Amino acid sequence: MKRYVEASPRAKKVFFIVAFIWAGVALFLAGYDVWFPLSDVPQEQLVQISNRALVAVVVSVVFYLALSILVVLYTVWTVRSRQWPPHGCSMPFRTKVHEIKQPVLIWVLAGILLFGYMAHVGKQIYSWSQTNNLIHSLEPLLKTPNNSLVPTPGTARHVS
Repeated sequence: MKRYVEASPRAKKVFFIVAFIWAGVALFLAGYDVWFPLSDVPQEQLVQISNRALVAVVVSVVFYLALSILVVLYTVWTVRSRQWPPHGCSMPFRTKVHEIKQPVLIWVLAGILLFGYMAHVGKQIYSWSQTNNLIHSLEPLLKTPNNSLVPTPGTARHVS
């Protein structure tokens, strides 16, 4: 006999509110560069890009930390109740109940998911730090007016 958890109106409301919030965030981020353009000076552009990347790293660390806590809480709840969805979990849509025969597999899958989250966060932190180091090493070169890397108009040098 198949068992089902019936849809809850409250869970549907929460589901659609979260979906609309995600859609709003996606639309905001799609137009972010149009609403808040970078300055025209290259040095300031590099610093602004680095600052935006730092904000993105901090937001993603907070987001993935919260998501990791949710994964652990739902894993504990699922393993204790030996079924998915766990007892007392309201679902936005009618959902078939799956019995959990091997709880170790649930912990392994949760561990793989958490590893993926932390690898993504680590990759973002590493790439931001490398980019930030590169930007700060280029800053003195861009500030000098007679730089050999940036030729001034009318002073082209010929290499023989």
